[in-house]
Formats: sequence, structure tokens, C-alpha cells
Amino acid sequence: MLTIGAVSRQTGIAAETLRKWELRYGFPVPRRTDAGHRMFRNEDIEKIHSVARAIAQGQRASSAIKSALSAVPHKAQTRSNQSKRLVLIAKAIKLLQANDLSRYQDHVETCLAQLGIVEFIQEFAIPLIHEVGAQWQDGLLQPFREHAFASHLSGLISGWSQDLVQRNSHLRLTKGARPVILGLPSGEQHYLALTLMAAMLQDGGVPTIVFKSGLPASQIALAAQSYGARAVALSCSEASPKKLLSGELTELRRLLPKGIALWVGGAGALQLSASIHGIEFIHSMYEVVIRALALDRT
Repeated sequence: MLTIGAVSRQTGIAAETLRKWELRYGFPVPRRTDAGHRMFRNEDIEKIHSVARAIAQGQRASSAIKSALSAVPHKAQTRSNQSKRLVLIAKAIKLLQANDLSRYQDHVETCLAQLGIVEFIQEFAIPLIHEVGAQWQDGLLQPFREHAFASHLSGLISGWSQDLVQRNSHLRLTKGARPVILGLPSGEQHYLALTLMAAMLQDGGVPTIVFKSGLPASQIALAAQSYGARAVALSCSEASPKKLLSGELTELRRLLPKGIALWVGGAGALQLSASIHGIEFIHSMYEVVIRALALDRT
């Protein structure tokens, strides 16, 4: 059993949104402690995940929730799918360690074709990124292999995004489009998460602009105003110094107009106080897509 805060962190759905869904749609239906606090079961969380995936793919919350409520749970199938994902990730790691880059790339590209972009990112790419990082930290994966991994994954997702934009005119930055700007704070160099986030947003129908090198707050704010952005989302790794990052974000929020949202995520964001005024902390890529779609409807 998990609290509403824990469920929010796991699924990327804000606690306030979960409460609104409960009142409006009768979903989810948590149990209550004697003190009245909401507690969620594993099956509740699985359904919330499915709703988040559907919303990230462009469905309205009402239809996504209706589908989740009517779906018959297949726990054995879910466990089987999870097991298959672990096998796919283990194979990728093994091929990287063996320097068999050609077979590794074929394997990853096959996974993308089979899973589709959203499931590929959430169920394969993100767990693989964490596993590659752990292998590197433990000395089981040489730095050059980690760089080859990041370069291929970024290029693969970027290529997919470019194809999608070419096929869909509403994703192009035409006059009146309100993109989400994805960027890195000054001094930050870890851009892979931005590439994945851009693909998730574009799959959800949200145009994006991606800056893959760190920019000072003044330049990010200027870009946001120049391009009429609906929001700025920054990715911060553990390498971002806490004090400098806090100051940079405070300055960026000061420079951005009030109508442009500022979202911050990544391991570096976990070091910061959640009370920085005007900054919203995000816990998953689902949450970025959901927030962006919500802004688009306002």
C-alpha cells in the first residue's frame, strides 16, 4: 500500500490530479486509513500507469480512465511482459560489454520497432539508461562503451522524432505554435533525457525545441519569449552543483513571464528544495506530456 505522494512520484500524475479524478470519475478508488489518508494498492497503481500512458499518447483523461476501468487485469501476462523486458535489457548490456556494437544497435532498433516509441522509452530505454549507469559506476562498463550507447540511443530517437515532425505539420514551429522548450542549465552536459522527453512530447502532439548544451538563464528566458513557449523544462543530472543550480533556476523564474511554466526534473532536481517559488518539479516523462497537454487546453 502506498500513499498518494508515493503514487504521484511513481506515476508522474500530480496528487492534486489524482484527487480530482477521484471526485470527477470515481477513479482511482483508494482505501482510507483511520485518519482519512488515501492508500493505494498495486492494482490501483497499474491502472494509473495505464491511464498515464494513454494520456501521453494523446487520449483525453476521461476516455483513458474509462478504458482502464473496463480493462480486465491479467497479472500473469503483466509479469510475463516484465520478464521479457528484463531479458531484452540484459541482452543489450551483454552486447555492449562484448563490444558487439552492430548486433547491439540491431537489437535496440528491433525493440523500438516492436514496442512503439512510448513503451520503448518507458519500459526499455529508461531502465537501460539506469542499468548502463550502474554498470559504469561499478566498473563493469568502460566509459567508451557508455558513450557509444548514449550516442546511438540519442541518434535513434532523434531520427524517429525528425521523421514524425516531417509527417505531421502541426509539430512544426509555424506561426502561432506554442512549443515546449527543453534545455539544460548552464554547465550541464547530460542531454540524453532531453532527447527522450522530446520524443514523448512529439508523440503526444506537442511541438518542441531542444537545446542540447547548457545555456545561461538569460538565454533560456529570451528563447522562451522569442518562440512563444508554453513552458520550459530543464533536465538536471547529479553533476549539477546544488547551490549554483538553485541560483540559476531562481534567476530563470525571475526572467520568465508568469505565463510560461518552468518545470525541472532529473536526479539533480532531487537535491533541491521543493519550495522554490514558481518552479514545478517533475518526476517522470509522463508528467511532462500531461502538463504540456493540459496547458494547451487552457
